[in-house]
Amino acid sequence: SEEQMSRPRYLDRNVVATPSLAMDALFLELGRIGEISRRMCSRALSDARQNTTAQERDRSALNSLVDAVGEFGGQMRQNAMPEGLSNLLPNALRVSRYYSEAAELAQNVAAARVTNLRINNPELIETIRAFEVQVVGLVDRADSRMPSYSETECRDRIQHIKDEYQALKARLLKAGAEGLVQVRSLVDELDTLSNIRQIGEQIEKGSRYLAALTKQGPAEDR
Repeated sequence: SEEQMSRPRYLDRNVVATPSLAMDALFLELGRIGEISRRMCSRALSDARQNTTAQERDRSALNSLVDAVGEFGGQMRQNAMPEGLSNLLPNALRVSRYYSEAAELAQNVAAARVTNLRINNPELIETIRAFEVQVVGLVDRADSRMPSYSETECRDRIQHIKDEYQALKARLLKAGAEGLVQVRSLVDELDTLSNIRQIGEQIEKGSRYLAALTKQGPAEDR
């Protein structure tokens, strides 16, 4: 249910005093935040008829969890923590920021898809669609909890997405200069494509930092 989704599943007051358990709980909750964020991004990029109700519901759950993670981090700091663990806290909060930013970008993209003038050149539409599909592919693969998750693969994908974005931007500007696309829809489309590229970047960073945290995380301090 919506209420269950908005409620932290792992951040328990009983574990906050035990640094290694608290850190584990924090990582698990960040995994949930990542899941909601990725779902919002995939939906914004894949759903032609934007499901704004589902996006709003997910966004509100994500905001609640991000707040809960921030609060829990604050409580952890009040307890004596081994230095190795307290050094991980800023990166844990960074992960939640990346996922939060990706979710916000997803909402912008979804809104733009509903309101903006779309480009009506079939060839360009196809190229834009292919770009979106690439970003969805990255979003699906960038789940650091999956056994098949590969940091290298996700880095390669994001590099490819950045290159594709530059090529697509050049192509759109050329089409605009040749009068094949209305300037207004061109400007809107470039804005949206920039947001889509940034979705890929934030999701890739979120997964990479979370993977690093879970790897070097509390186990060594137990």
